[in-house]
Amino acid sequence: MRDAIERKLKAQRRLQGFRWLAAASVLLLALAGWLLFPVPPSQKVTLAAVNKTIQQSPAWKTISNTTSKPLQCLLPDGSVVQLARNAVVQYPPDFGRQQRLVHLQGQADFDVAHNKAKPFTVQTKLFATTALGTAFRVIENGSACSVQLFRGKVLVKPVMPALKGWTKDIVLLPGQHMRYRNGTVTVSEATATRAQPLANRHTSKVIEHSGSLVFNNAPLQEVMTILAKQYDTPILYERRSMQGKYFSGEVRSNDSLPALLKIIANMNALQVSNKDGKYFITEAH
Repeated sequence: MRDAIERKLKAQRRLQGFRWLAAASVLLLALAGWLLFPVPPSQKVTLAAVNKTIQQSPAWKTISNTTSKPLQCLLPDGSVVQLARNAVVQYPPDFGRQQRLVHLQGQADFDVAHNKAKPFTVQTKLFATTALGTAFRVIENGSACSVQLFRGKVLVKPVMPALKGWTKDIVLLPGQHMRYRNGTVTVSEATATRAQPLANRHTSKVIEHSGSLVFNNAPLQEVMTILAKQYDTPILYERRSMQGKYFSGEVRSNDSLPALLKIIANMNALQVSNKDGKYFITEAH
C-alpha cells in the first residue's frame, strides 16, 4: 500500500513539473516574439490617442450639426457658435472656469464673449486660434485650414511643433484672412461681402437658453426694458445714463431683481433706488 501511494505521488509531481515547463515555454515564446516583432511606434501612438479619446469622450460636451442649415448654439460663457453643415464642436465640462478651449471639426463662426483673463481658443487638427473677445470664422478640412477675422484680433499658431511651411505665428486684424494648404501660408484682405460672419446675420444680443436669458454685449437700455417685462416691475431711468453702456451675463428665472439691478449698476457706475414698487436707476454721484 505504501509503495502504491509513493508511485501515485511521484506521478503527480511529474505532471506538475510538465505543466510548469509548458507555461514557462509559452512565456519565453511570447517574450521572444515581442523582442523580434515590436509594436511599431506609429501603432503605439495610435493606440495612445484612441485610449485618450475614449477617456475624454464621456466628459466632453459634443455639439454636432446634422441638419442641412447652419446651427446656432450658446456656450456656457455666453459665446455664440454657428456651425456649418456636418461641423462638430467639443468643449470640456469645466469650460470657462480656468480656460476656454473648443475643439472644432469642419466650419464654424464664433462670436466670443469678452473675458480678458480667460482667452478663447479654437483648436483644429493643425492650428489653435486664440482671441479675447471677437468674431471670426475657422474652416478645417484635412490638411488645410483657414481663419477669417471679422472683429477684434486673433493669434494663429500651429498645434504641431514643426509644421511644414510655417515660419512664425500670425496675428490677424479685422478683414484679414489666413489660409494654409500643403505647406503654403497666405494672408489676404477679405472683401466686404465675404467678411460678414454668419453669426452676425442670425445672432441676437439676447438669447433664451434653458429657461434663462443670456445677454451678449446687449445695450443696457434694452436690458432694462427686457427685465422690466420679465419681472413685471417698472424700471425707470434717464436715457443719457444708459448711453454707451452694455451688459453680458446670464439671468436665471429665480434670480432676485433687486440683487441683479445692483450688480448691473455697480458694473456701470450707476445707482439703484426703490420707491412704491418702482426701481429708479440714476448715475452714481
